[in-house]
Amino acid sequence: MFRSWNTARKKAGLDDLRIHDLRHSFASALINQGETLYAVQRLLGHTNVTTTQRYAHFKESTLSAATALAGNFYVTEITPQPSDKPNLLSKAG
Repeated sequence: MFRSWNTARKKAGLDDLRIHDLRHSFASALINQGETLYAVQRLLGHTNVTTTQRYAHFKESTLSAATALAGNFYVTEITPQPSDKPNLLSKAG
């Protein structure tokens, strides 16, 4: 297998790419598309999730989207919203 890999990577001009590097790319691609860390852990065959954490590298846009998601939660779920009930103390008129 190594001989085939070595030939293919050299023809592609990827002299420094190792087969092991592809595991990092695989994990990162899944994480950045929204897959869970635990699913990636199972797919990579890791017994400990901390090992998977070393493989999965987040893109800045993925982290920004997560931050925005948290911000939306606070705006819609925690911030008091104007009540739809009429104010009985106000004067109609």
